[in-house]
Parts: sequence; C-alpha cells; structure tokens
Amino acid sequence: MARSGGHSFGWIRRQANGVAHHVAALAKRRDLPPSWIASPPFSLFTHLCNDVSL
Repeated sequence: MARSGGHSFGWIRRQANGVAHHVAALAKRRDLPPSWIASPPFSLFTHLCNDVSL
C-alpha cells in the first residue's frame, strides 16, 4: 500500500474500480477540480454513493 499526502492507495479488484476509473476519465478530460477529494463533482459523488457498502 502506498501513501501520499495523508491518503493511502492499494490494489483492489477490477469490479470495485469504478470510482478510480471515473476519476481517471475526469482527469484525462481536465474536468477534475483541484479540490475533488474534499468536494467531489456530482458525477463522482454518484459513483461514490453507489460504491458504499452498508
């Protein structure tokens, strides 16, 4: 597991990679705001909510 700026990153299965894919797609299109971690864009927020396991 790698750490960067107080955040950690680790390997996960491809099926659980939807949020990371969406972040990468936004970044590639230069649509990812600098504050995306503290205030995610709505499209990313939707992916995050769908990824929550209760």
